[in-house]
Amino acid sequence: MLPYYRHIFVQNPESAQLLRQIGIEHVSVSGDTRFDRVASIADQAPDLPLIALFRNAQPLLIAGSTWRPDEAILLRYIAQQPAELSKFIIVPHEIGEAHIAALCQQLNLALGGVQTPKPEITDLPRVLRYSEILLEDTAWQAAVLPKAQILVIDRIGLLATLYRYADYAYVGGGFGRGIHNILEAAVWGIPIFFGSRYSQFREAVDLVELQTAFSLNNADTLRALDWAISAR
Repeated sequence: MLPYYRHIFVQNPESAQLLRQIGIEHVSVSGDTRFDRVASIADQAPDLPLIALFRNAQPLLIAGSTWRPDEAILLRYIAQQPAELSKFIIVPHEIGEAHIAALCQQLNLALGGVQTPKPEITDLPRVLRYSEILLEDTAWQAAVLPKAQILVIDRIGLLATLYRYADYAYVGGGFGRGIHNILEAAVWGIPIFFGSRYSQFREAVDLVELQTAFSLNNADTLRALDWAISAR
């Protein structure tokens, strides 16, 4: 079917060479249009005042599109409470109530604390849910958000914008069929971490070679994050 196309646009020179090897010359290297899309999203990303308030000018790791194996690694890492990194935003791929509630409970256990459903300002929670903080007044938000340690996002459609506030990103899915979109994080020029199944994603391979992204084999190798933090 290839000879019947008037012109073929490919993402990289290697693809163009493969076509030319079988006699297809009507080909041009146009690049990956996903790069254009994430760049456009970054240019138009709105401010999220509540996220800025939560971050409170502290180092922030955002973990996006996480699955249970990713969350197990993060729970183990959070339990270590690295002094250099005290803020986490977790955006699970599954946002059903049962999973979100269980994850928040596990995060509280990892931090060694217990959270009540509606804590008073005098008893500040360390793990918050995004949907819940939206219901609070500005005084509560101003008192609680800067001192909280973990924010769990239980809404869809925010992740690409959230990355603008991150100092480091963990992208989920790398212990299953393949990692989720790392370009949404990469466009902000931050170190990225993901699981070991990334070889089918050219952008991930390139970023690993450039040492701006890091692959994790298990929970122990998340110590690479400490290395990246100390090296910056």
